[in-house]
Amino acid sequence: RAACPDFHFTSIQVNLNTKYGMHTDGYDAGPSRMIALGNFSEGQLWLHDGRKNRWSLVNVQNTWIAFDGREFHLTEDWQGPERYSLVFFTNHLWDQLPAEAQRQLTNLGFQWPKEANVFRQELEWPDRRQRAALRSWRRCQLLWPLRRRLLRRTRALARWALKKLRKLRSEK
Repeated sequence: RAACPDFHFTSIQVNLNTKYGMHTDGYDAGPSRMIALGNFSEGQLWLHDGRKNRWSLVNVQNTWIAFDGREFHLTEDWQGPERYSLVFFTNHLWDQLPAEAQRQLTNLGFQWPKEANVFRQELEWPDRRQRAALRSWRRCQLLWPLRRRLLRRTRALARWALKKLRKLRSEK
């Protein structure tokens, strides 16, 4: 609640050491929120933006993120003994649950959605979007090692420059 007090959801999915391949959560009725916890490194989430046909790697370790689960996404490999992930989302049958059950879930801390909290625009079926997502995924995987190497070099150069700057300041 503290991370996103206005977020409404019907469901919480708890995963332990679960790696998902490329998929969509085709029946989500609203935005999703996710966080990953545990003793691991890497294990980030790849998200596809269907409008731009681009992939982005998002850090989810100890960090809440918002995403549209109807878009393609997948889990990066990780190192370490445990990686928990919590995914909060709205089931597509959210408005069909009896009122008493909704009240009980609200009393448990679920912020039950209203019409304003669910998607208004439908996406094309995943099978129609999958070819473009796969094509951009292959391109991304070809370029990602180069980007990662460039990022490491940039960080190393920044550390070197800071070290030199600190040395110059200490000599004054």
